[in-house]
Amino acid sequence: MRFKIENNFDCTRLSKTSKSSGIGLKNIERRLEYLYSPNEYKYEVIRTNDTFSILLEVQLKQ
Repeated sequence: MRFKIENNFDCTRLSKTSKSSGIGLKNIERRLEYLYSPNEYKYEVIRTNDTFSILLEVQLKQ
């Protein structure tokens, strides 16, 4: 199963002093590591100038 989620954002509105903790992304990574072996999933975070994307591929168990 493959998921791709994209979100556009206005990079001019981001404050250079504000820092996101990224706790949501860290939680996703921990859950994937707990539920699947490394060869059963692929997880990639991509950030460009105005787009934030998550790619997730999971091998379904039969």
